Amino acid sequence: MIAPFANLFGYILNFIYNIVNNYGLAIIIFSILIKIILLPLSIKQQKTMKKTTKIQNKLKEIQFKYKNDPENLNRATMELYKTENMSPFSGCFSGIVQIILLFAVFYLVRSPLTYMKKIDANIINKYTIYIINLLLEILLYHKENLKYLVYVYLKILLLYFLILRLY
Repeated sequence: MIAPFANLFGYILNFIYNIVNNYGLAIIIFSILIKIILLPLSIKQQKTMKKTTKIQNKLKEIQFKYKNDPENLNRATMELYKTENMSPFSGCFSGIVQIILLFAVFYLVRSPLTYMKKIDANIINKYTIYIINLLLEILLYHKENLKYLVYVYLKILLLYFLILRLY
């Protein structure tokens, strides 16, 4: 459900990058574009929240009036929503759409090669495993030198912190 939106956002981000040739600037422009896309939904959600707060007193009166009669309470509540031209779920819909779009952006940021450059995730995983295995082999081959490197690194860190302590 979210992957098609992530693909769409990947095309858009890649298009912006091809124009500006700078990933930082492309991400900033993409963020502004997403904010503009979500603006009508945010405005609608704010209006719904204001309407809800306006009818809250009437709703409390109805709840007090029909506290022992749930059937009439539901009927009166629905009539109130009809007279106020409001749906009880209108605020939820815009929130759900916003969450879906933000999850799509998260998917895009999490896997940019998959959604921007359209590289298959299996290929990426295969090369990632290959690189990790290669690094492990290099570390195992140089394990004696690694002890010395860690020792030197710790000495440099100790000197660094001692110098910082003096200032």
